[in-house]
Amino acid sequence: RREVGLSWCDYAFHCTLKGWPKLRSEFPKAVEAGVSTFKVFTTYGDRGMKSTTEELREILTLAHKYSATILAHAEDDEIIQRSTEAVEAVGDLSITAYPKARPSQAEATAVRKLIELVKTTRGRLHVVHISTGEAARLVADARRLGLPVTGETGPQYLRFDESVYASKDGPRYAACPPFRTRRDVEQLWHHLTTDDLSVVATDSCGFPSKMKDSARYDFRQMPFGISSVEVLLPVLVTHGIRPGLLTWEGLVSATSRTPATLCGLYPRKGALAPGSDADVVIVGAKCDRIFSANSSGSALDFTPYEGNSLGGFPTWVLRGGEVLVSPSGLHPPGIPGKEVSVTPENGAS
Repeated sequence: RREVGLSWCDYAFHCTLKGWPKLRSEFPKAVEAGVSTFKVFTTYGDRGMKSTTEELREILTLAHKYSATILAHAEDDEIIQRSTEAVEAVGDLSITAYPKARPSQAEATAVRKLIELVKTTRGRLHVVHISTGEAARLVADARRLGLPVTGETGPQYLRFDESVYASKDGPRYAACPPFRTRRDVEQLWHHLTTDDLSVVATDSCGFPSKMKDSARYDFRQMPFGISSVEVLLPVLVTHGIRPGLLTWEGLVSATSRTPATLCGLYPRKGALAPGSDADVVIVGAKCDRIFSANSSGSALDFTPYEGNSLGGFPTWVLRGGEVLVSPSGLHPPGIPGKEVSVTPENGAS
C-alpha cells in the first residue's frame, strides 16, 4: 500500500489455494477483505499443490457465488507423470528432454477439463501462462460459447521456442510450462491479435545461472522460471507492433485495461479518464537498444533476452500523476514530480 512508503507502485494480492479443505471457510473472508483472484494448480501433485477435480468444481462454484476469478496453472499431472517416466526410461534427463516430459498435450488436456467445469459451475476462469496454440484455441472456443473464460500468455512464449534448449545456455531457459514449437509461437500471436488471449503477463521468476546450470543433466532438479518483467513492453512493441501483428490498442488492452478489469480494479486502474488514477507509461517506440544482463535492472547474471535488439522501453512512468521515471533518471516516490506535456514534438509516443 502506498502509505507504507516502501513500494514504488500500487499493488494487490491474490491467494493460492493450496490445501483446499482447510481454506474453504476462508474463501468468503478473503473476498470480503478485497481479494478478487485465487490461483489453483492442476499439477505439482508431488508438492501438494494440485487441486482435485472435485475441489476445482467447488472452488469454481464459490468463485461464481462471490464474483471472484480463478487463475489456473493448467497442466495435466497424470500426463506429466507418465511422460516423465517415459523420458526416465530411456535415460535422457538433459534439458533437451524437458519439453517431452511436460508435453503440450498436458496443457491442452488440463484446459479442456477446466472449461468443462466452468460449463456447470459458471465460475470465472483465467488460464495463466498459456504456451500452446491448442490451449489458446480451446479458450477461444469457450469464449465464443459465452463462457466466463479468459486466457493469458507471456512475452517469453511469444519470443522463444523449444530450440533454445539445444543451445549451450539451454538450462537457463527452463520455464514452466516449457517453450513449445515455432508453430505454437505463431498461433499464440494469432490468438492475441484476435483477443482470444486477453492478457500478456510475465510470470517472472528468475534464478541465478549457477542454480540453473547445476541441473543441466537432470531437469527434474531444475528451478523453473525466467525473468521477463523488464522486457514485457519491449517484446510486444518489437515483435508485435512493428511487424503489424498487434495494434497499440491491443497492447494497452492486454497489459492494462483487461488485467485491471479481471482484478476488479477498472476503471480506477487501466483507464485514462477523469476519476481514474493518473498512472501513465510512455514508451520510446523508435529507440532501440541491445538488452543484456549487464544493462538490466535485475540483479541476475543471466537474461534469456541477452543480445536482443529491443525498442519500446519506458521513458516516462507516472504513478498517480507523480513522475517516477523520466529521461533524466529515477525519481523515488515522495519527491515532487514534474508537470509533463506530451506532444508529438517532444518525441513521446
